[in-house]
Amino acid sequence: MVTLIDGSQAKWGIKPKMRAMQSQPTVSRSLLHHIQRDQIKVRPNVERLDKDTVYFDDGESTKADMLIACTGYRIDLPYLHADLKAGIKEGENDVFLYKNVFSPTVGPSLAFIGFVQPASGGVLPMSEIQARWLCAIVNRKVTLPPVQHMVADIHREQHATRQRYFKSARHTIQRDPILYCGQIAQMLGTQPRLWRHPTLALRLLLGSGGTFQWRLDGPGKWDGAAEAIRDVPLPGLTTYGLAVILLLLVSLPITLPVAVIMALLLYVVQAIQGNYTGASGQVEDLSGGDKVKVAKKKM
Repeated sequence: MVTLIDGSQAKWGIKPKMRAMQSQPTVSRSLLHHIQRDQIKVRPNVERLDKDTVYFDDGESTKADMLIACTGYRIDLPYLHADLKAGIKEGENDVFLYKNVFSPTVGPSLAFIGFVQPASGGVLPMSEIQARWLCAIVNRKVTLPPVQHMVADIHREQHATRQRYFKSARHTIQRDPILYCGQIAQMLGTQPRLWRHPTLALRLLLGSGGTFQWRLDGPGKWDGAAEAIRDVPLPGLTTYGLAVILLLLVSLPITLPVAVIMALLLYVVQAIQGNYTGASGQVEDLSGGDKVKVAKKKM
């Protein structure tokens, strides 16, 4: 789909080395636009630095006013005793925590809130459900599973993470926020029951009700949750995507050839535009912005 819309990613030097969905995509409507117009230069990996000169592994170099290191974070727990830390932190950037919150060997007396990286969206909804879980455990309304169950679940999630995401130190604590919150909500008894909220079923299945969806049922129920979910608009892509799927299911023999023809025409138009605007790099920058050079970093 990306190739059909924007042309070859390799041509502009931005083709990722991982497969689709193995890492967060770069969401930008203008990045390719500026690369095609030579306002952003894509560079290979940085080999070394010498004062204000950056040397790349293809033999080229450039003067730089500023270097932004988008390297992520290194997990460390310097405030814990060495023996305790050894049972929680594993390897270079891994942690051994049940749902990224509790250590199976320590139990509920130690909890990490916000120690998780969402695959999309922000960390606050995940932190909220973690905090609610901790409060329920402290108040003895919920208990942790047996140690063996927690250990097995940690191994299962670690394996699933390695299978899904590109092998990198940045993905070790990455979780799908909807699935993750749903798992904890199930233990809390706050997972929304669709049959109780038929008018919200479409929004709960296709949209994002945020933290409100975990306030529809169970402990901590909020009377305003349903109205708050209705105020959250469904993403346009989701709405149109559902309509397209239904249309294809109803009239697949007719729409499929038309869709193929339209895709081919779109690809030709994009290819022509890309070759025209990107070949010379002489298109005028109407925004008045300076040229930017981007260097890839090994991960």
